[in-house]
Amino acid sequence: MMDVGGEERELSDELLSSVSLVSLNETELARLTGGMKTDTKGQCIDAAKLLLEKGCKEILVTLGKDGAILISPKGQIEQEVLEVDKEKIVDTTGAGDCFRGAFAVARAEGKDDKAALRFAAAAASLCIQVKGAQPSMPTREAILDVAGLKASSI
Repeated sequence: MMDVGGEERELSDELLSSVSLVSLNETELARLTGGMKTDTKGQCIDAAKLLLEKGCKEILVTLGKDGAILISPKGQIEQEVLEVDKEKIVDTTGAGDCFRGAFAVARAEGKDDKAALRFAAAAASLCIQVKGAQPSMPTREAILDVAGLKASSI
C-alpha cells in the first residue's frame, strides 16, 4: 500500500503499477491524473480509472466528510463517514492517515474490503473527536465498538 500524501514529484507508471494499492485524497488524485476534475465522487472514480489504466491495481480515495471509495478492476465500493455530532468534532488533523492506517491493518488481517472500509471509517470517526494527530489515534477496542464489529470479526 502506497500513500502518496504530500508527494509533490511526479510518480512513474512503473512505480504506480508495482504497488498493490495506491491511497490518496481527491487533491492528490487530481495531481496524479494531470489535473483531472475530482470535485465529485463520480469525477474521482473517473480519475481513479485512469490510474487503473496506468497499471494501478487498486485505488483508495479518501474524501474527507464524503467518506472514501475503493476502486479496482472489479468495480468500486463506497464507504460513508460514520456520523459524529458536530459539537464532538475537535480536530480533523490526521483523520485521513488514521483511516488509511486502520484500512491497512484490516487488510493485513485478511478482512474483506467492506469490513476493512468500515473499520477505517470507525477509526477516523474517533480520531476527529480528539485534539492533535498523535493523541487522536484510537484504540482497537474503541474502533470495534464504534464499527459495531466483534473482536473476532476483525
